[in-house]
Amino acid sequence: MYMPATNETGIYMVKPDFVGWSGLIPISMFVENIIGISVDGSTNRIVWRTDNISRHGIRNLRFGNITTTLICEGNTIIAESTAPYTLVVNGVEYRINEGTNHINLSDDRTRRVY
Repeated sequence: MYMPATNETGIYMVKPDFVGWSGLIPISMFVENIIGISVDGSTNRIVWRTDNISRHGIRNLRFGNITTTLICEGNTIIAESTAPYTLVVNGVEYRINEGTNHINLSDDRTRRVY
C-alpha cells in the first residue's frame, strides 16, 4: 500500500514531527487572528489586539534577531525578550527591554473573559 509519506518501496521519505509548508497558514492565522499578534520585524514592533483576560499568549516568538515570550493573564502581560522592542497593546505603546517585563492593563475596560 502506498502512503504519501513513503516512496513506492515503503521507505519513509519525511522527517518525524515535521509540519512543512502546509502548517504555515493555520499557524499564522491562529497567531494573527485568534491570539491577535501582528509582527513587524523591520521596525522591531509587535501589535497585540487583545480583549481576553483568560491566560493566552505565545512563547519563543522570533522576529529579526529578537526572541520573545508574551503571556497575558488577567490584567497583566509578562514579556520576556532577548533584546528591546516596541509592544503595542490595544493601541497603547510599551517599551520592552531585554529580560522580563511586566505590564499592567488594569485601566483597559474593554477586556473580558471568554
